[in-house]
Amino acid sequence: FKAQKEDYKKNINASGEVPSLATTDGNIVVESEIVAEFIDRTSKGKVKLLPPNPILAARVRLAMKRFNDVVGPGYGLLMNQDPAADAEKAKTITDKLAKFAEAIDKEGSFCFGDKPTLADVHCGPFLYRFKLLLSHYRGFDLFSDQPSGDRLPKLLEKIVAMPEFNKLTP
Repeated sequence: FKAQKEDYKKNINASGEVPSLATTDGNIVVESEIVAEFIDRTSKGKVKLLPPNPILAARVRLAMKRFNDVVGPGYGLLMNQDPAADAEKAKTITDKLAKFAEAIDKEGSFCFGDKPTLADVHCGPFLYRFKLLLSHYRGFDLFSDQPSGDRLPKLLEKIVAMPEFNKLTP
C-alpha cells in the first residue's frame, strides 16, 4: 500500500488526498467538491447539481463553504488523543454545523428543495461518516444541541436513502 500511495502522490496528486480525477487530456482535478462540480459540468445529463439560477448557485456554494468548516474539526475530534479536549472540539463542530444549517433551506428534503445539489453531494458522505464514527469512537452525537432541530438528521436520512448513495457506500 505504501508503494501504491507513493506512486499516486508522484503521478496523480502530490498531497495524497482523494478523490482525484484524471481527464482524457491528462489534467488532474482534485478535491471532492471540485471533482463533483467537474463531473456535473461535463456530464451530458439533463439534471444538474449546480442550479442554473445564479442566486441559488451562490447559496449552494455558500453552504458548501460553510460545510468545509465542519470537516477539519470533525477529523480533529475523531483523531484527538486528549479526552480533556473532547468537549471543546465537540462544541466547535456543533457551532460550525449550526452555521452550515443556517445556509441551507429550513424546509425541503435536501439542502435546497426536493432535489439534490452539489451541497448535498458534498456534505452527505461526511455527515454519514461523522455521524457513525464520532458517536462510536468519541461518544459525540453529531446532531445533538443543533438549533436547527431535526433538519440535519432528516437531510442525512434523505441522502442516505438515495440509490446512488447506497450504490457507492459500503
